[in-house]
Amino acid sequence: KRAAAGRRVAEDLLEDGRQRHVAHHAVKHVRGELKDLMMGMVETYSYEQTLLTTTNRLLAGDINSSIGVLKRVKERGLAPRNAVCSDCGRRLWQSSVTAAAGRSP
Repeated sequence: KRAAAGRRVAEDLLEDGRQRHVAHHAVKHVRGELKDLMMGMVETYSYEQTLLTTTNRLLAGDINSSIGVLKRVKERGLAPRNAVCSDCGRRLWQSSVTAAAGRSP
């Protein structure tokens, strides 16, 4: 009976050791998966941050370029096609010869 009881204790200890070993590896495996998951999240965040920064730079460049074009167009004067108003038919300006002579149109 003593031998059988000793064997049972030894088997229980062995089984307990196996369970601890399996549990240890399971925890290591879960930690490894969790670490991989977290690293993947950090990499994704870093990629998305870079993508956002690049997109903002491109958009800001396009907006600045567009505003520059609009500003140049706005600052450019209008050149009428004719010296006569298309609505009322009056001359828009006097020629230098007419102005020098003091004559009105």
